[in-house]
Amino acid sequence: MKKLQLITGFLLTAMVFTSCFDLIEEVHYKKDGSGTYKFTMDMSGLKGLMELAMSADTTGEFKMDTLSAVSKELSAKVRDLDGITNIREITDSENLVFGVEFDFRDVKALNLAMKEGFSDDELNSTTEKSFFQASKKSFQRIDARGFGGMLDQMLSSGLGGEDEMDMAQMFLKDVSYTMIYHFDRKVKKVSNNLATVSDDKKTVTLKYFLFDDTRGGKTGSIENTIKLK
Repeated sequence: MKKLQLITGFLLTAMVFTSCFDLIEEVHYKKDGSGTYKFTMDMSGLKGLMELAMSADTTGEFKMDTLSAVSKELSAKVRDLDGITNIREITDSENLVFGVEFDFRDVKALNLAMKEGFSDDELNSTTEKSFFQASKKSFQRIDARGFGGMLDQMLSSGLGGEDEMDMAQMFLKDVSYTMIYHFDRKVKKVSNNLATVSDDKKTVTLKYFLFDDTRGGKTGSIENTIKLK
């Protein structure tokens, strides 16, 4: 866990100097309620900074594949959970893409995996809430973690002063959290005005910019209710 905390601290600092960072959540949801969940962190834009950090590291402990600890820890947290199968670590050290992918039996199992895999008691006290809800004709992503408040806590714990936070938010305005939801039937409508529907009406994409209030941030939400045919 200490290694993951060190990585998180590095990323908070690194993102101040580059906004090329994307969190991606992708769900393939079937009519029977089962599906596949994939979460990745695309840090390819940080590669130059990572190489610089490696060259300056006199201990030799910091390596490009150190971030694979993220994939290992996420997969370990969801392993052996009821209703979660086919867990795959995503570790692309060359392109700095890390994460986890797994199949879920139903939304209840998906919520359990989200709670166990992605909750952090130091940053978030809402782990009892569901992340997803679904019925026969709807699929809902809930803003269970309270992204606005959580991000403020991340910044304040990593940077401290108000001036530093304001500067960080200016540099971080293009850091995004992209949610992509695929269905085996057509989408009728979505509730979030940041969301778009594909031409075949079977995929919904929502790109939420974590630190830009005009495209997300404190004034926006990742919450989205998707009505299905």
